[in-house]
Amino acid sequence: MYRKFNFFTTAGGQGCTTAAIAFALRLAHSNLHVGLCGDPHLPAHLGIPTPMDDTYQVTDSLTWMTSEYAKEYGDQHDVIVEDFGRDPISDGDSGCRIFVTKQCYVSLHAYVREGHEANGCIILEEP
Repeated sequence: MYRKFNFFTTAGGQGCTTAAIAFALRLAHSNLHVGLCGDPHLPAHLGIPTPMDDTYQVTDSLTWMTSEYAKEYGDQHDVIVEDFGRDPISDGDSGCRIFVTKQCYVSLHAYVREGHEANGCIILEEP
């Protein structure tokens, strides 16, 4: 059984994709076999060509995959990191929910107003 981490935000430009990638790369660096999925622009953020298949081996320990592939074959990995961005996480989607935001009133207000639930929060600060 694998662990799943679901990254989400309530406003664009909050750094959700960057946080999910950094988290996945850090886990992969610790010799865990990590699957990274979610945002369709992840391959571009990773600097890899647009994959023609459902998976792409980024490093020995990190595999980009489609969300559909992760649902079916996620158990082949130690950890799945999914970047939901602003898409809602369904109640049936298991895993640790991590809210990502900058110090942004609009994002924080939306989080409270929309009734999101998270197991953790990453607040990014720009220089």
